[in-house]
Amino acid sequence: MPNPPLLPGQGHDAHNAVRRTPPKLPEHGPLPGMNNRNNNIWLIIGLFLTGVALLAVGVLYFLTDIFKNSYVYDDGLTHERVMRTGVVPEVEEVPALETVITRSEPRAVSGIGSAGKSPMSLDVDIDSDGRVSGTYWNILYDLRFAVSGRELPDGTLDLMLSLDGVNTPLYLATRDNTGYTGYVGKSKKHASITLSRGSRISETPPDEGYTYHGHIRGNGMSSDFCLSVDDGGHGYYWYPQQGYENRLHVRPLPGSDNILIIEWDGVKLAEISMDTDVEPGARWTGSMVDSNGKRFDITDFY
Repeated sequence: MPNPPLLPGQGHDAHNAVRRTPPKLPEHGPLPGMNNRNNNIWLIIGLFLTGVALLAVGVLYFLTDIFKNSYVYDDGLTHERVMRTGVVPEVEEVPALETVITRSEPRAVSGIGSAGKSPMSLDVDIDSDGRVSGTYWNILYDLRFAVSGRELPDGTLDLMLSLDGVNTPLYLATRDNTGYTGYVGKSKKHASITLSRGSRISETPPDEGYTYHGHIRGNGMSSDFCLSVDDGGHGYYWYPQQGYENRLHVRPLPGSDNILIIEWDGVKLAEISMDTDVEPGARWTGSMVDSNGKRFDITDFY
């Protein structure tokens, strides 16, 4: 029986027509792995933003901590958080450094010197293990620091000064166990001092000349002070809580009623001026301006 005739679209033509028609892909969701890649991208973005936020919080805290109740003293010390009330501050007890240096001669040493542009005194005890403890005074600005640290085998004093929770390094080297030179603070301002055996001996002001009393405040300081001068305007300036042994020299400013506070080598530290144009019997006021131009008000002088 003969084959039936091919209909249009059948045979080779039909086969070719089918191949020319693109197959229809089945409908389906995202390819495997697409959701995981999207999730990873969002996770990375989230972690990055969290890190940026934490960094910003840290920077803000750091800046707030630095500038809150801070004052930079003129002897080059680090930022000190000091709130003066006019009373003798309680010295923070700082444990001595644990490094032990074997020695056989415990002793006390003390003396006066300079740190940066400020006169200072040091009064410390050194035990048989080389541990150091005692007191450091920034004399002009009436700041008392607790001292801890150690004496090295070559006589070098590797110390830490502490006030109001802030620690400041003091490093003093020596060749003769008498004259010491080094630095103070992170900025490494030059420091020098002459130390001798024994603690500072409390001295009593002499009864000669005229002794005045006053109160000074400003730039973080609030302290009572004494000023003793003779008829020529020469004498001493000191703070009662430090003792007369930490006195500074004063002399008249030529051609003026003002008084200069000078260091032991004659370098000017500050200038005092008094307002004497007051009612009879009233207490005087005035000011002290240091060598860096900082002003301190004398609120009571009699």
